[in-house]
Amino acid sequence: MRSYRSSWRRSSGRPSRSRATSGAASWTPPGRSTTSTPRTTRIRARPCSWRLDGSGPADMKLARVLSWLDRTLDCAAFDDVSNNGLQIDREGDEIAAVAFGVDASAAFLEQAAKAGAQLCVVHHGISWGGGIRRLTGSAYAVVRTALKHNLALYAVHLPLDANPKVGNNRELARAFGLSDCEPAFSYHGHVIGLVGRLEDGRRVGVCSGGGGEFAEEAKARGCDLYVTGEANWGERIAAENVGMKMVLAGHYETETYGVAALARALKRALRVSVALAPVPPKIDLPA
Repeated sequence: MRSYRSSWRRSSGRPSRSRATSGAASWTPPGRSTTSTPRTTRIRARPCSWRLDGSGPADMKLARVLSWLDRTLDCAAFDDVSNNGLQIDREGDEIAAVAFGVDASAAFLEQAAKAGAQLCVVHHGISWGGGIRRLTGSAYAVVRTALKHNLALYAVHLPLDANPKVGNNRELARAFGLSDCEPAFSYHGHVIGLVGRLEDGRRVGVCSGGGGEFAEEAKARGCDLYVTGEANWGERIAAENVGMKMVLAGHYETETYGVAALARALKRALRVSVALAPVPPKIDLPA
């Protein structure tokens, strides 16, 4: 969700974003490895499972895949901190397979190459704001790996959070069985989350990634529960102060949902092979 950039430290070149809600107001799904700190519980980041699929035509053109992604996700309509779209090109236009992931890490690109992909589609790319000013450190490691394996890299941030068909939040709502969903939670002028209703009548707000800042708004919208990936300490305190029960299900975990859905949609639309895609983990909601 929202600015992955805002949650990253400048020194590391990564994005980040949180504001926080206190431990009394936040809840961690059972069965996850956690690290406890005073009045709060955090989920340790951990890799998701991956699915490999070898079917698809061998003569797909990169330009056709890019056109479908741009059109389906409507990237041009978003004012985003991410420079959405093609971030690293490749030699040649033939695409036999596409790999999908949440983050453009060197390790993911190595996995993609090993799986036989020529294009990597990610939620968090390497070009943010004014772009890459120095090709050093983390950015260099990713670019070096892409060039080594002749991999193209495509990134899509807010457009994937907000997409009404394959977006992270739409897919989370489907997984929770929410009905009567309505758009909610605006970031950079775009509504990216939603509020829906469980079978038991409870209202649930959903915003993937680092959406802790929307806990107070969720309460104001009459939510009984608010689900996001992560929140900073101040956001946790704010949620506690207004009595908003907040589920922190993991930044990475909540953003596997849209990535996996986009992979399925691309395969259906263009019959292109999906070499790699995350398998979203089950997220349990408290009673």
